[in-house]
Amino acid sequence: MTTPAEFLACTISVIEQLALLYAHSPDDKAQESLEQFLTEIRVDWTERFNAIATPEEIAEVAAEIGERVQERRREIEAGGWGIA
Repeated sequence: MTTPAEFLACTISVIEQLALLYAHSPDDKAQESLEQFLTEIRVDWTERFNAIATPEEIAEVAAEIGERVQERRREIEAGGWGIA
Protein backbone atom coordinates (compact mmCIF):
# COMPACT_ATOMS: atom_id res chain seq x y z
CA MET A 1 0.00 0.00 0.00
CA THR A 2 1.33 3.41 -0.95
CA THR A 3 1.36 6.05 1.76
CA PRO A 4 0.10 9.58 1.04
CA ALA A 5 3.67 10.88 1.30
CA GLU A 6 4.92 8.30 -1.20
CA PHE A 7 2.06 9.11 -3.57
CA LEU A 8 2.83 12.83 -3.36
CA ALA A 9 6.54 12.25 -3.97
CA CYS A 10 5.74 10.07 -6.97
CA THR A 11 3.34 12.68 -8.37
CA ILE A 12 5.91 15.46 -8.01
CA SER A 13 8.49 13.28 -9.75
CA VAL A 14 6.09 12.58 -12.62
CA ILE A 15 5.40 16.30 -13.04
CA GLU A 16 9.12 17.03 -13.25
CA GLN A 17 9.79 14.17 -15.67
CA LEU A 18 6.92 15.10 -17.98
CA ALA A 19 7.93 18.76 -17.97
CA LEU A 20 11.46 17.77 -18.97
CA LEU A 21 10.10 15.44 -21.65
CA TYR A 22 7.86 18.12 -23.15
CA ALA A 23 10.31 21.03 -22.84
CA HIS A 24 11.08 22.50 -26.26
CA SER A 25 8.59 20.16 -27.93
CA PRO A 26 5.97 21.59 -30.29
CA ASP A 27 3.02 22.79 -28.21
CA ASP A 28 0.44 20.72 -30.06
CA LYS A 29 2.40 17.48 -29.72
CA ALA A 30 3.16 18.09 -26.05
CA GLN A 31 -0.48 18.94 -25.31
CA GLU A 32 -1.74 15.86 -27.17
CA SER A 33 0.62 13.57 -25.29
CA LEU A 34 -0.17 15.19 -21.95
CA GLU A 35 -3.92 14.86 -22.55
CA GLN A 36 -3.50 11.18 -23.34
CA PHE A 37 -1.51 10.68 -20.13
CA LEU A 38 -4.10 12.57 -18.06
CA THR A 39 -6.92 10.49 -19.55
CA GLU A 40 -5.08 7.31 -18.63
CA ILE A 41 -4.49 8.40 -15.03
CA ARG A 42 -8.10 9.56 -14.64
CA VAL A 43 -9.32 6.10 -15.69
CA ASP A 44 -6.75 4.27 -13.57
CA TRP A 45 -7.21 6.42 -10.48
CA THR A 46 -11.01 6.29 -10.72
CA GLU A 47 -10.76 2.50 -10.46
CA ARG A 48 -8.07 2.50 -7.76
CA PHE A 49 -9.36 5.27 -5.53
CA ASN A 50 -13.14 4.99 -5.92
CA ALA A 51 -13.53 4.34 -2.19
CA ILE A 52 -11.92 7.65 -1.24
CA ALA A 53 -12.50 10.04 -4.14
CA THR A 54 -15.24 10.80 -6.64
CA PRO A 55 -14.53 10.78 -10.36
CA GLU A 56 -14.93 14.57 -10.30
CA GLU A 57 -12.29 14.93 -7.58
CA ILE A 58 -9.92 12.69 -9.51
CA ALA A 59 -10.52 14.74 -12.66
CA GLU A 60 -9.67 17.91 -10.71
CA VAL A 61 -6.41 16.37 -9.47
CA ALA A 62 -5.51 15.25 -12.99
CA ALA A 63 -6.24 18.73 -14.35
CA GLU A 64 -4.04 20.26 -11.66
CA ILE A 65 -1.23 17.88 -12.57
CA GLY A 66 -1.59 18.94 -16.21
CA GLU A 67 -1.39 22.60 -15.25
CA ARG A 68 1.69 22.00 -13.10
CA VAL A 69 3.41 20.10 -15.93
CA GLN A 70 2.79 22.99 -18.32
CA GLU A 71 3.98 25.57 -15.77
CA ARG A 72 7.15 23.62 -15.08
CA ARG A 73 7.70 23.06 -18.80
CA ARG A 74 7.60 26.83 -19.39
CA GLU A 75 10.03 27.41 -16.51
CA ILE A 76 12.46 24.90 -18.01
CA GLU A 77 12.15 26.44 -21.45
CA ALA A 78 12.84 29.88 -19.95
CA GLY A 79 16.03 28.56 -18.39
CA GLY A 80 14.73 27.79 -14.90
CA TRP A 81 16.37 24.40 -14.44
CA GLY A 82 15.94 24.27 -10.67
CA ILE A 83 13.98 21.39 -9.20
CA ALA A 84 10.35 22.26 -8.55
